[in-house]
Amino acid sequence: MNFLIRMNEQAEKLFKRYVDFHGFSLVEAYKTALLEINVDEYDIALSEQDYNEQS
Repeated sequence: MNFLIRMNEQAEKLFKRYVDFHGFSLVEAYKTALLEINVDEYDIALSEQDYNEQS
C-alpha cells in the first residue's frame, strides 16, 4: 500500500530534520505517529466507557 503526503517545503524540512536527529525514516515516523494516535483514542474510549458504567 502506498500513500502520498503533500506538505509545504517548510514542513518537509522540519520533519526531515526531526527524523534525522532521531535516527529513523519518515515512514517510521508516520507509522509511529498514527499508531500513537490510535492507542490514545482507544484509551480515551475505554476511559469514557468506564466512566459511563460507573455513573
